[in-house]
Amino acid sequence: MVGHIVITHSIGGSKMASHEHPARAERILRAAGSLVVSIGYDKTTIADVARRAGVAKGTIYLHWPTREALFTALVHHERIGMIVDCRERLGVDGDELDKVFEQLARALMSRPVVKAFIVNDSSVLGRLAYAPVYSVNRHLWDDLAAAEVIRTDLEPWALTELASAVFFGFFLVTPLTPSGKKISDDDTARLIGDAMNRALRRDLPLTIGGQRKIADVVYDYLERAERDARATYEASSGA
Repeated sequence: MVGHIVITHSIGGSKMASHEHPARAERILRAAGSLVVSIGYDKTTIADVARRAGVAKGTIYLHWPTREALFTALVHHERIGMIVDCRERLGVDGDELDKVFEQLARALMSRPVVKAFIVNDSSVLGRLAYAPVYSVNRHLWDDLAAAEVIRTDLEPWALTELASAVFFGFFLVTPLTPSGKKISDDDTARLIGDAMNRALRRDLPLTIGGQRKIADVVYDYLERAERDARATYEASSGA
């Protein structure tokens, strides 16, 4: 992800059933995700999820020992989907800085549960939004700077602050915009791409070699992020 989410909360208990019945686990997680987005975490019960998924309430506990474990797994699962979606969206645009961040934004906006975690949206996540169970690592900016394809005149901490403020700032500002003046997700994604390009680009035009470096860095980053996301999801599901 832009910055990838790492859930630090550990789930105890015996080996769960998610790795043995992945299709059923997927159905339960889809149900949980749709309910959280529509009515919020605090109002979503295990019984609600079971009804929406078409399974018995006890079946959910075969996969996850607690309600919190289920929703922690949901965030990990959504993170995987977001990263895969981002890789697919980039396609041939992975060597253009503005397109990279535009497609990252599109992938994030398509995953409201992950987006809610990033912006601490309590209307979706309720008490879970304030639980100290995750951290956001923004290694992508560092990787691009190390490859010298973005500006190098700033200290690493300053670059991280700048990039994070520009990218995530759009998601924090949008809910505050009057309803009659809100812009579409497409326009927001394009604005994010343009703003990130203007904030991070070097003064000198990129060479073909520089564009290839961008593509290499981005795809390597997403590959590592996906591996990490899958490992974390499997751990949270007791696999």
